[in-house]
Amino acid sequence: MQVRDIRLSRQKMQVDFLTLTKQYGGFLAALGGVTITVLTLVLSLDREKVRSNSHKFLVAALIVATLTSFTGAHLMAETAASISKAKEEKSGARLFLLASINIYLSTILTIFVLMLLPVDYNIQNAEVVTAISASVFLCVICSALRWMYLTATSRIPPYNCCRTIRGVSIISVIWLLSLCILPSIFKIINDQVLLFISLFPIVGFTGFSLFRFTTPFSKDSEAKPFDISFFCVSITFSCASLLGIAGRLLISHITTQ
Repeated sequence: MQVRDIRLSRQKMQVDFLTLTKQYGGFLAALGGVTITVLTLVLSLDREKVRSNSHKFLVAALIVATLTSFTGAHLMAETAASISKAKEEKSGARLFLLASINIYLSTILTIFVLMLLPVDYNIQNAEVVTAISASVFLCVICSALRWMYLTATSRIPPYNCCRTIRGVSIISVIWLLSLCILPSIFKIINDQVLLFISLFPIVGFTGFSLFRFTTPFSKDSEAKPFDISFFCVSITFSCASLLGIAGRLLISHITTQ
């Protein structure tokens, strides 16, 4: 009876992952179209109206968001095909976990871009708009971290990664402090270095998720401890990096007005 319940649970999980994969694949493809359209508009607008210290972050974030969106859409399509072909043999948990990293990255990058737009183009009397967009960005970051925790501890069996999440959270807080508060006070990191050390790792996470995605096809579909740890590290580290950039740019925007 217990074995039958486990099989039924896996079959239910397979259906859930297949549905989620198809829905998220369309979402990421649409989000990629949005980001590449905004990137085209940003590059074509009058450059005399932009703020030089935030414009490069805006353009770079749009490029990275486009990359993560289309990469995620590709991985979601591969996951759906793998689950459909395997039928009852695989639940798709491991493939979905690796592919879903790009859902979080592309979403927080897109909201980060929307927050930077009124700051970058220095719209008059945009303090309220900036405050609203910053609040939305902070809410999305908190929601992403909460959803990451629920996914790692409840949705993806069978590894309990609470200890890993606590360790990653401590490291991410230290990283956030080193990106935002300390550089803003002591001016120890210029914008070029900050741009590289904050956005380049996100590109690395996307690339490694694509690389790691190619290894499970011939193996069982259960997520491994390394996969869940990488999932948590990618999302938490990226959230801390974007929070650090946002904090520094908003501080600079307020102090220069």
